[in-house]
Amino acid sequence: MEIFVHEISEDLHIPSSFSKYYSDLNFAFFDIETTGLSRKNSKIILIGMLYVCDGKIIVKQYFCNNRSEEKKMLLQFMKDIKNFDLLISYNGNAFDIPFINERLKYNKISDSIKPYKSMDFLCLVRRNKALLNMDSYKLKSVEELMGIHRNDTISGKDSVELYNIYEETKDEKLLKVILLHNYDDLYFFSKTLKILDLIPEENLFLDFPYVINHESDYKIYISKHTIKGSTLHVEGSILWDEDNDYFFYDTLLDFNYEKYSNKFNLKILLEKGLSPNDEKCLYLPLDRVSNMDGNLVFKVDKKIQPNSLLYFYKNLLSNILNNIK
Repeated sequence: MEIFVHEISEDLHIPSSFSKYYSDLNFAFFDIETTGLSRKNSKIILIGMLYVCDGKIIVKQYFCNNRSEEKKMLLQFMKDIKNFDLLISYNGNAFDIPFINERLKYNKISDSIKPYKSMDFLCLVRRNKALLNMDSYKLKSVEELMGIHRNDTISGKDSVELYNIYEETKDEKLLKVILLHNYDDLYFFSKTLKILDLIPEENLFLDFPYVINHESDYKIYISKHTIKGSTLHVEGSILWDEDNDYFFYDTLLDFNYEKYSNKFNLKILLEKGLSPNDEKCLYLPLDRVSNMDGNLVFKVDKKIQPNSLLYFYKNLLSNILNNIK
C-alpha cells in the first residue's frame, strides 16, 4: 500500500454561507475507486482525500498495489479521517460511505464512518435542482454549471480495467493514469463548493449537518430539523463522556438521548403569533430555555429562519442539555 501526497499552492474558494457555519471545523473531500459495485464482493483499491492545510490544498491518495492490501489501506485512512469534523462527498451517503463501512466489517475492523459527519452534495443538488435549473444530477453537470469543462481521459469503468492490468504488470504509466483520474475527480469536485453561492442559506441545513463545539466538553451534530405543526423537531448526535441515557418530558419540551448510539431527539413546542409585518410566525419565548427575555422567531410565513436556528444551536441548546443532565 502506498500513500501519495500532492500539495497545491492555491486557495480553495469557500462560500460565505459555508464559512458562516463551518469556519471552526476541519473538513475533507473524499472519493473512492473500487473493483466493482458490490460492497461484499468488490474491493476498494484507491481512496482520495482533499483538504486544506496551512493555506494550501492537499490531495492525499491511499493506493493498493494489489487488492490484498485493502485492509492496510482502510486502517490508515480511518486513522487519518479522525482529524476531520466533516466529510464531503458526491453520492457518499448512498455509495462511498456504505461501501467503506461494509469493507471495514469484512476486514474485521471495528470502526465506521459515522453518517452524521457526512455532507453529500448530491442530496443538496437534488433538492435544489429546479432552483439551479439543472437537467441532471451528475457531478459533471454541476461542474459545467460552475464553468468547469474538462476532458476525461478515462471513465470509472476504464479505471477498474486499468487497475486489473496494473495489478499484474505494475506498469508505472498505468498507475499514473489511475491516480490522475481520482486526483482530477477530487480537485474539480472541490471547485464546485461555490455552488453554495447559488443556494439559499436556509436550504443548507435540510441536507447538511450543523456542528456545535462546546469548548472541550462535547460536540453536537445536528443532522435533521423540521417544524411540524407548532413543534420544532431536532435530531442529531452528541459526542461526550456520558455513561447514561437521558430522558426528559413535559408539556413544552421532550428530550431523549441514547448512549449506545449517541443519538438524541428534541421536541420543543413553539408559540403562534404575528411578525411586525403581520405575517404568521412561530416563536420560542427565551425564558423557557434561558434567563433571557424576548422571543426567538423560527418561522415566518412558512419560511424557516436560519439565523434563529443558528442562535438556538449555539447559545440555547447547551442550556437545555445542562439542565437535563
